[in-house]
Amino acid sequence: MGFVKWRAIALILALLCVPAVSAQFYDWTGTWDTSYGQMVLQQSGHKVVGGYSYDEGRIQGTTNRGRLVGVWSEAPSYKPPDGAGDVVLNMSKDGRTFAGKWRYGTSGGWSSWTGTRVSNSITSGNSNSWSDVHEGDHFLGVVEMGKFRLLKPYSPLGSPRLTNIPMQAAQPPESAELDLTEYEGRSIMVSGHDSGGWIYSARVTDEAGPILTSVVLEVFDRGDEKDIGFDLYLPS
Repeated sequence: MGFVKWRAIALILALLCVPAVSAQFYDWTGTWDTSYGQMVLQQSGHKVVGGYSYDEGRIQGTTNRGRLVGVWSEAPSYKPPDGAGDVVLNMSKDGRTFAGKWRYGTSGGWSSWTGTRVSNSITSGNSNSWSDVHEGDHFLGVVEMGKFRLLKPYSPLGSPRLTNIPMQAAQPPESAELDLTEYEGRSIMVSGHDSGGWIYSARVTDEAGPILTSVVLEVFDRGDEKDIGFDLYLPS
């Protein structure tokens, strides 16, 4: 076998022995200057949540290899078709920019959304700062006659009102109070920030059916939630 052929084989073997280069890690955490205002995002595993300044916007989704697929939502309704919809963002390989698209609801035409990273950390500077858009505290309660009766944590207020408005915003909380009609008679989990009889930046994160709601009410009416370790149902 000639020298050239031996050299070719040796090169192939050498390449096979080189450790595989790990896939590039994309992290959305940081502050971005976007076509819809400043946006702050935080990534935990594959989950990304955050907010942006335009119409007190919120964004949440999952990411894989720098591609973020999720949902945007904006005040006052935070609901489709006019206040929420699909979003797809693709981060550049250097992690400095993204280019993507969004649409109303889950159908129809797409519009572009671009951004440039300002910082790898989360900074505030508008009413929709990170403290207003992260998961916040969690509250367990039941909707009775359109009101949210708080079960846990205990509060002498009994029935705080829920609003989409962030705590630091200039608007009165009544201007975006949540309509709980669809949850009547059910126990729900709410995330947000409580102050002065209101839960600000409120978002319903989970809902129980009639059977589980009956169990929840029976447990709390007896005061046995600690005996059965009910704290496990509340995220830390």
